[in-house]
Amino acid sequence: MLQFSKRQYKQNPFLSIITRVYKRPKGLSANMASIESLQDKDVEQIFITDPVGVGLLEANRSFAKNETKSLIDGQYVYLLDDDDFIVNPKMVNELKDIAHKFKPDVICFRMVIKNNMNGNYYPTDEQCWGVRPVIARIGGSCFVVKRDVWLKHIHEFGVPRCGDFYFIDSIFNAGHSFYWHNVLFAETGKVSRGKPE
Repeated sequence: MLQFSKRQYKQNPFLSIITRVYKRPKGLSANMASIESLQDKDVEQIFITDPVGVGLLEANRSFAKNETKSLIDGQYVYLLDDDDFIVNPKMVNELKDIAHKFKPDVICFRMVIKNNMNGNYYPTDEQCWGVRPVIARIGGSCFVVKRDVWLKHIHEFGVPRCGDFYFIDSIFNAGHSFYWHNVLFAETGKVSRGKPE
C-alpha cells in the first residue's frame, strides 16, 4: 500500500529528510517549499506516501521498512512529516558545522509544535533541554541522527503513540553522543494527528 520515492538535490548528501505523506497537499507544499529555501541544499528528500490511510501504528512502522532504509544515503537522517516545515534557511549550514566540529551521533534543536501545550516550544523548558528525553516533550523533528545510529534504533518508533520519544530515548539509553543546539529550525503548521487536510 505504501509508496516510496526520493527527490535528490545532491548525490551522497549530508542530510536525508524523510517525509510521510497523507492527503495533506497544502502541508506538503509548505514542507517542500521550506526545503527549497535552504541555503545549502546538500540534502535528499525521501517520501513515504500513504494513499489510503494505513493508520498511525503502520505510519510509525513505515520508517523501519526496508524500502525506506534502502533509500537513505545521507550522513544524518531527519524526520519531517508533511505537516512540518523548516523555518531556518541556515539549518543545513549550521548542522554541517556542528557535525564537522563535534561529530555527535544526534544533534537536537528547537521546534514549534502548535498544539497549545507546553508553550508550543519543543523540547520544552529547561527540564527537558540538554538532558534525557521526556515523553510528549520532544518531537520527531527536533533532532537529526547519524545514519548508522538511525538504522540501528528506528524500529523503536513503531508503536501506536509517541514513537518519536521511544526512538530518541532508545538512542539516549544506548549512550550515543548528543549535541544540543538552542536554535529554532522547524515548525508544525497544524498538528494533523494522522488526519487529512
